[in-house]
Amino acid sequence: MKNIMKFLNLYIILGFITLSSNAQTSVKPLNDLDFIDSSGTYYKDIDNEIDPFLGTWLHDEGSIQFKVVFKKSIQYDFRGRYFIDLLVGEYSYVENGVEKINTLGQIDTVEGFDHAINGMFNIKSCDIPPSQNCTAGQSRFHLSIIDPTEDRVAGNFIIHKNLNAPNDQIEVFITIGYGGSLRENETIPTPAMPWQKKYTLVRQ
Repeated sequence: MKNIMKFLNLYIILGFITLSSNAQTSVKPLNDLDFIDSSGTYYKDIDNEIDPFLGTWLHDEGSIQFKVVFKKSIQYDFRGRYFIDLLVGEYSYVENGVEKINTLGQIDTVEGFDHAINGMFNIKSCDIPPSQNCTAGQSRFHLSIIDPTEDRVAGNFIIHKNLNAPNDQIEVFITIGYGGSLRENETIPTPAMPWQKKYTLVRQ
């Protein structure tokens, strides 16, 4: 009987600790991300604004095929500081039959910010390109993209859905960034796929 009571007391204590821990974790909308005071907070995609982008998308203009696979990383633990929902993806790029980039095999093998495409910033303005086929107030995600062939090159990946298209389409604009120091007489490395370019991708 004493052993049973000890077990019940332990069960109650553990349950209380669990409830207390959950109570200390505040949940905020994804757009309320605050890097200064974020300890223990879960920034959640409460309205499921990431979901319409999930799946496989393809840009095909004959000589160029640009394929992206997106998934949702739920409650990703960022260095023990806070939890966050992310839109993450991997991609391939083929030009004139030559595959220049293919990270698609990593879609289920890496996590969070280790994905080739990742981010969570939801901008609801058409001021940032591509402004064509953009409707003010719609979800537009500002993500990051890396070039696996050149570790010093990274870029911005702006994405929104074309709400006026007869097919399920997304508009993507990629701008180049640079994350390394140049050596003497060295120019900024060129990414393996054209950046500073807009792509229209259709759901597969």
